[in-house]
Amino acid sequence: EALEERERETRRQKERRSLQFGELEIDGGTQGWYDAVAQAMQETLASGGFKTRSGPAALQVFGPRTAPRPTKRGTSNRGDDPQYLSQEQRDLIGFAGELAAYQYLRNKHRNMRPEYWVSSMGRRYLGLPPESDQGFDFKVSDAKGFIHYEVKAHVADPGHIDLERSQVTAAVTMRHDGTNRWRILYVANVRGPNVAVYELPNPYSLGASR
Repeated sequence: EALEERERETRRQKERRSLQFGELEIDGGTQGWYDAVAQAMQETLASGGFKTRSGPAALQVFGPRTAPRPTKRGTSNRGDDPQYLSQEQRDLIGFAGELAAYQYLRNKHRNMRPEYWVSSMGRRYLGLPPESDQGFDFKVSDAKGFIHYEVKAHVADPGHIDLERSQVTAAVTMRHDGTNRWRILYVANVRGPNVAVYELPNPYSLGASR
């Protein structure tokens, strides 16, 4: 009975660390999960459908605002993403989103280089020296300097974005630096065949709230 209980606990722990990507279940607590996610998403990200679906988001004006319904502490009613994810599951989703964003930027920028992926997960995946958190995941060089991209990934398409303090600071600092020197890459349906990357402007730039 003790052995069976240990085996059940091992299975429970694995379930808490794992997510399904297509037909492949990946355990975010095991060595090599970065490569496993990349392999699971390789065909989808290389497809013409991904390239067609992705691009600048077609934003529309909000209607009259209504007060949100109160929710219990620790829960949310704002989208379809699963709640109470483990750290390993959040890392799986976050890395998958950045991987999709990396492919999107490779399609968009002819000069896209691996070293422009500056997030901690990206640097570990590429085997590059780590950099401090500066409020963005990609820093892409262009003729005017750099464009900074922050990635927000979701397993579905909840239509909302949460920014951390460092990201807000970066967005506010760069809001007067010209044509969107800081942008958001919103990644929807990150675990499925319909994954798409939508490019959003700096929400703190002039005219972004219109």
